[in-house]
Amino acid sequence: MLYTGRDYVAITGKHRIHIPQDSIHALFEKFEAARFFATFDNYSGGGTDGPTYIVRVSFDDRRKVVRDYQGRMSNMPDELTELERAIDAAAGMQVWVRGQGDTVAALTAEHWDFDANSDENSKILKAAKLRGDTALVNKLTENGQDHITPEDRMFMTPKMP
Repeated sequence: MLYTGRDYVAITGKHRIHIPQDSIHALFEKFEAARFFATFDNYSGGGTDGPTYIVRVSFDDRRKVVRDYQGRMSNMPDELTELERAIDAAAGMQVWVRGQGDTVAALTAEHWDFDANSDENSKILKAAKLRGDTALVNKLTENGQDHITPEDRMFMTPKMP
């Protein structure tokens, strides 16, 4: 699964997420229950600045993409909302969107370069500071990168000798 975080999320950028096989089977049942392949391709409601969900699935010879931008405001079926939530739960999306759970472990699992002096790391560091995620702040700053500000240091817990 590919996650792309842009604005107002804990972790920005593109990240690959592995969903366990047993969860895939459960999700398949939810796709069938939602009659996913019979739904519209686009559900757009009014308003601005809402999240966009894109569900893209392919297996065997079947392919389908559904875009949801505040779709519940445009009579999107409740089963699609439930499917989106089930996908998020199976993928542990709260780690990426809200920074809840073990974000360090999730980034480590995808071989994230915590030491890179990059815009992505700066964005992630800023969001981690705002959330008070000291574990992620410490991981991003543990090797003394030159982009650490005095404000960053106040969120770091002292290292044991």
